[in-house]
Amino acid sequence: MNESDVPIIVALTPPRPEAIQDLEAILREYGIRTFILELPEPPLMKDFLEGKVSVDDVLLDLELEYPMFTRELLLLAKRAHDSGIDVLPIDPYQEIATRIKIKLFFRKGLEELDRDLTARYIAMLELNIGKIFQEYYKAYSRRDFDKLIQTTMRYAKFDAERTRFRTELRIRKIIEIFQSLKKPVLIHTHFINKLLPRELERRLGIKVKTVDIYEKELSKIGKRGIEHPGRRLTQAYLLHDETNIEKLKTLAAKTLILVSQYPPAELMPRPEEPYPMLKKDIEILEQIKNVEDIEELKRIYKKIVERTATHR
Repeated sequence: MNESDVPIIVALTPPRPEAIQDLEAILREYGIRTFILELPEPPLMKDFLEGKVSVDDVLLDLELEYPMFTRELLLLAKRAHDSGIDVLPIDPYQEIATRIKIKLFFRKGLEELDRDLTARYIAMLELNIGKIFQEYYKAYSRRDFDKLIQTTMRYAKFDAERTRFRTELRIRKIIEIFQSLKKPVLIHTHFINKLLPRELERRLGIKVKTVDIYEKELSKIGKRGIEHPGRRLTQAYLLHDETNIEKLKTLAAKTLILVSQYPPAELMPRPEEPYPMLKKDIEILEQIKNVEDIEELKRIYKKIVERTATHR
């Protein structure tokens, strides 16, 4: 088979432990020989893959937004390595962002921002996202729904820009080493990131297959057509499809309703319930699927928040 005919697969992966089973199925189905993770390379990664340290040792060196998912992803990487698959963590953006945060914590070494435009831009993005989080929590404490919608939309816009730049840095690295990779290649990325396979296909000039794990999971349980509002909101900014402001406001409102009912910790799949978080999504989103009026969504949100506060 000609190298250009060998598939490159990009797996759009929800950052939930339940997605690991489907990611692993892709490794088997396509006979993957190189597995590229969207993770900064931990210092102990090589030792972990060789069985010299535990997964928890590796996690100590990572800044974790989704600790259980990341743990399960690393364990999958170990199983892949043990079966002869090359495993490569590639995420230059996050490596730089983490390095800057450590330097800020110790208040030294920040001259990097003066000489490195990439590092400066990443610092600016992360600073703005941090400020938006502060605004969000202030609005939440005041139960200010309109301000929460504004901050959710602003967060999605900056998160899209972060994803765009993060993707650019990953693509540069992948293209740089592409010829030396064993094929087929599986590239893991966040499930909002439809930009990555498009750009890889355009710049490599070969066919890239996309597997949308969230859609695959919905199909498995017979629930096609459920739109994840937070995902759709960020994708609108990521793909420059943000002209319908009212639609974006509706997506932001539905995102607030969705996340307000999430459990405080990640849910692990069980044999009797392989997709607990997806089930939670469906339970919430089916109730508001046909609600487009902002005032009605505001009423639903306030009712949920009041009920939650009463139960505490």
